[in-house]
Amino acid sequence: MNPVFSAIILAILTPMKRQDLLTILITFAMGLCFGFYVYLVGYAPASERVSTSLTDTTAGLVITGEAYGGCEQVANCPVFNIAPDGSYRYFYVPLGSDEQVVREGVLPFALQQQLDRHLNQAALEAQSRSIEPVFCESFVDGIDVQYDISLNNVDFMLDSCGTDVVAESQLWQALSNLWTYFERSTT
Repeated sequence: MNPVFSAIILAILTPMKRQDLLTILITFAMGLCFGFYVYLVGYAPASERVSTSLTDTTAGLVITGEAYGGCEQVANCPVFNIAPDGSYRYFYVPLGSDEQVVREGVLPFALQQQLDRHLNQAALEAQSRSIEPVFCESFVDGIDVQYDISLNNVDFMLDSCGTDVVAESQLWQALSNLWTYFERSTT
């Protein structure tokens, strides 16, 4: 029989001293308290935040933006989701990394106001009409963007290569400011 195994069995079968039993019980209680604390402070809030979907909202302005084109050859293209309350999730791959990063937060109030002011039903309807593009940046390894926008439960799809967007419009500038905000805040 293995000497270590026989030593463990001998330790289990011999009566414990009161001090040893007290030490084991205190260690168990401290481990239980520490584990509960870590769960409450670390895991529970994070799991609740991750499981909350940004697209489960029923009214308001919900935006999903996705870049495509040349960025697909180097890494994953960035994507973001914005909820009606201004909270966002931004998915990107930092330079020099292969791992996608998720950043969450709330858009600045000025940017939220700009979106509310310029993303209206008439502008979205006009710029979401499909067209046959003559030239797109993504044709030559550039980057194009598309937006899936839900305004009060009406869905619109805008694409810099495929819908009738007006690059100088206030709507398109407001959407471009989102990319500028995300790019500046990741560096």
